[in-house]
Amino acid sequence: MSPAPPPAPTPAPPSAAAIAHEQAVADAYFRGNLVFFRRFRQDCLQQFVIDLAEGERSAQQEQLDGLMHLGHSLKTVLRLIGDEPLADWARQLELSARAADAAASRRAWAALAAGLQQVLASHPQEPGA
Repeated sequence: MSPAPPPAPTPAPPSAAAIAHEQAVADAYFRGNLVFFRRFRQDCLQQFVIDLAEGERSAQQEQLDGLMHLGHSLKTVLRLIGDEPLADWARQLELSARAADAAASRRAWAALAAGLQQVLASHPQEPGA
């Protein structure tokens, strides 16, 4: 019988600044309900996995309509979870795809995808979400 795998590492608790940022976002968009905000963000994280696959496929096939729609939806969601820099990349993706600028769309998608991967890595399955 082989030994059981070691348990997954426990994520570090969020910093005071991260908690303050979460509360500010919850106050702005979720009537101060931090639990609801965290649940919403967890749902978004699950969708980001799907969005990354969809965006990769659209980028590889230069489907600018798909990238435009993805940028549009991510722009709003990322603002709602308090990630303004990534929301700006999503907006850039939407605008460059709408303008049929394939090169700018690829650059915007690459930056947005890298950012989404960082968000996913920094928010493993959240407790209480």
